[in-house]
Amino acid sequence: MVANQTNQILDEIIRYCDIILDILSDWRADNDTPPGRIILECIWLKQEISRNNLIIPDAYQEITSIRHSYVDSDLPPETEPQRIYDYLGYIVSLTKGKLILKPENYPIAVSELDGLIALLKKPPRRLNPNETSLVSELQEIRRRLTEIDTTVPLPDQDPAFKNFWDVYDYDESSIDDIPNAHTHLDRIAKMVFEAQLVQ
Repeated sequence: MVANQTNQILDEIIRYCDIILDILSDWRADNDTPPGRIILECIWLKQEISRNNLIIPDAYQEITSIRHSYVDSDLPPETEPQRIYDYLGYIVSLTKGKLILKPENYPIAVSELDGLIALLKKPPRRLNPNETSLVSELQEIRRRLTEIDTTVPLPDQDPAFKNFWDVYDYDESSIDDIPNAHTHLDRIAKMVFEAQLVQ
C-alpha cells in the first residue's frame, strides 16, 4: 500500500472515531457495555495512530469490539445506533486497507450502474425473472445516489434489493455469461453495499 493512501486511511479512521466519540459522549469508557467498549477501542485506535503503531491491514484483527457491534447490532437505541453502525462499517473497511466511497465519488458508482443497466436492457439472451427485476433495482440504487441524500453502504438486507443478491455472488453470478456483467456487479456490490472506493 502506498504511503499517501495509508495516510489517507489513517486520517479517515481518526475522523470517524471522533464522530463516534462525539455521539457517545454521554457514555463511560468501560468494558461493561457495547458503547463503552467502542469508546475504548476508538481511543485506542487514535492513540496507536498518533504513535505510528497502527499497521494496516493488521489493525482489522485488533478491533474486536467494533467488529462485534457492527455485525451483531448490539447498541442500545438511545445511542443513535444506525448512524454509529454506518461509521463502524467505515472503520472496519478502513482497517482492512480499503478507502471509503464518499458522495463526491458517487459518479463512479453511477457509471457502473449505467453500464450494467445498458447491458441488461439489450441482453444477448433471454433474462430470467430475477435478472429482469434486477434492472429496476439498479435504477432504484441509481436514483438514491443521484436524487436523494443517500449514505452508503446501503443495507444489503433491504428487500428492495432482493433480486440483486439472487443474481449476484462474490464468486459467480447468474449473468456471468454476459460479457462484463460480473465486473459491473462486483464493483457495484463493493461500492454500494460495502462503501468501498473502487477505481
